[in-house]
Amino acid sequence: MFYYIPDTMANWPPPRIISPHYEEVKAESEGWLRGLKPFHPQSQKAFEKGDFCRFASLAYPRLSKVCRSIEGYLRIRRDNVGSLFSFALLHLGMDFPDEVFYHPVLVELLRYMSDIVLIDNDMLSYNREQAIGDASYNIITVIMHELHLDLGSAFGWAAKYHAELRERFFNGLGRVPSWGPTIDKQMQEFLDALAIWLRGNICWSFESERYFGKKGAEIQKTRILPLLPKIKVNTELHREDVVVAEVKL
Repeated sequence: MFYYIPDTMANWPPPRIISPHYEEVKAESEGWLRGLKPFHPQSQKAFEKGDFCRFASLAYPRLSKVCRSIEGYLRIRRDNVGSLFSFALLHLGMDFPDEVFYHPVLVELLRYMSDIVLIDNDMLSYNREQAIGDASYNIITVIMHELHLDLGSAFGWAAKYHAELRERFFNGLGRVPSWGPTIDKQMQEFLDALAIWLRGNICWSFESERYFGKKGAEIQKTRILPLLPKIKVNTELHREDVVVAEVKL
């Protein structure tokens, strides 16, 4: 069985941009991590495939049962997808008073961005997660369960909702108040960085080997991939005994 991953970022304005310091920072941080030796060798191999330095430069707890409500899932997932912590890095050095940063319009924009990120993440990670029996906590599974849709229709629903969120985000930009020249300039830089970060998240998802192995560039172009067969994972192991399952396309 094959399925199609919608290109949710086809019309997203910021292009792919990577930090000129990527190679330097990657070498230094990986050297530090190898010296620390925090992982079992097989887990270390899986971690390195993620290339988290690329993720930074380009820019949860699991539930035992399926969330039956899409809205309920989104409410929980916003808090643990990690995007809000990442967004915080984008305004380091900017001095936003609380009445600015917690203004209802900005809070609304950040919620839209967080939902966009988690939908992208869940669509791209679904194949690997379903293969290892870990897809119960994924928007695609929740959509199929609540709306009684097949896999392709669930991806289509997620893509449509993603487009609606993008439209709300861009419409919301026109409602951002003015707080004076200094803060307005910083706010524009922050909002631009949010848009670039979103592009970076997508680029990392395909360019690292986390979800698609060596075939990321090919799948990013064709958007078609085979549904992986189920593999057995021992969920009883802990700490250094954990074996990270290798999922190959």
